[in-house]
Amino acid sequence: MTDRVSTEIRGSVAEITLNSPDDDNALRPELLDGIIEAIDAAEADGTVKAIALRAKGTVFSSGAALDIVAKFGMDSIAGRLVEAQRRLVASPLPTVAVVEATVMAGGFGLVAACDIAIAADDVDFRFTEVRNAVAPAAISMTVLARTNPRLITELMLTGRSFTASEAVDAGVITRTVPRAVLQEHVARTLSDLTDASAQGLRETKKLLNADIHAALITKGGERAALGAKLFNTDEAQKRLLAE
Repeated sequence: MTDRVSTEIRGSVAEITLNSPDDDNALRPELLDGIIEAIDAAEADGTVKAIALRAKGTVFSSGAALDIVAKFGMDSIAGRLVEAQRRLVASPLPTVAVVEATVMAGGFGLVAACDIAIAADDVDFRFTEVRNAVAPAAISMTVLARTNPRLITELMLTGRSFTASEAVDAGVITRTVPRAVLQEHVARTLSDLTDASAQGLRETKKLLNADIHAALITKGGERAALGAKLFNTDEAQKRLLAE
C-alpha cells in the first residue's frame, strides 16, 4: 500500500488516513489506489464494522494533483476518483468522514461518498472547479445526491469559500461540532455504528445508497471522461498553470 494512505485498526474501526500533507492530500493515482486498497483490507478483516476516513494536514484534499494533470492529463485521475467513491458507497461497512481541514474540488467526492460526514466548526470549503475552467464532473454523482439543489448551485457556480455551517445547510456534511469536541463526537458516532448488527448495517446501507451506486456505475465513465476532457482544454491548462 502507498505511504500516501495509512490504515490503523482501532477496535472494530478501520481508520483510513490521507497521509500526504506535503501536497495537501492531492488526488493522485497512488493516493486513490491506496484508498481503494485500504477499503479492501478493511472489508477482508473480520473484526472491522466501520470505516473512518481522515486526513493529515491543513487540507483534507485540494483535489486533482495538478502536476499529474500537467504531465499525463486528468484521465489518470478521474476514473480512479469515481472508483474510490463507488467503493466507499458500495462497501458493506458504514463510512464516516472526519473533516478537520479545508475541503476543495475533488475532495468533496470522498466526503460525499461517505455515509456520515462530521466536520469541525472552523473548517472552510470551496468548489474551485468553475474558476479553473472545469466542472465537478467526476464527483457529481455523490455530491448532487446528498445536497440541497438551490444552495449547491450557488456554491458550485460562484466557487466562493463557505463555512462548515453552510456546508451543513447545503448537505455537503452531516453536522458540524466545535473542534474541541470533534473527536469525542466522532468516537460516539462510531460506537453507535459498531454496536449495530453487521447485517442490519449492510442491508440498510444498500437501501440508502442504491441510487448513488447505480449512478456511479451507469454515469461514472461518462462523467470521468467529461472531467478529463475539460481539464485538457487550453483554457483550463492556462488557468491551472497560473495557480
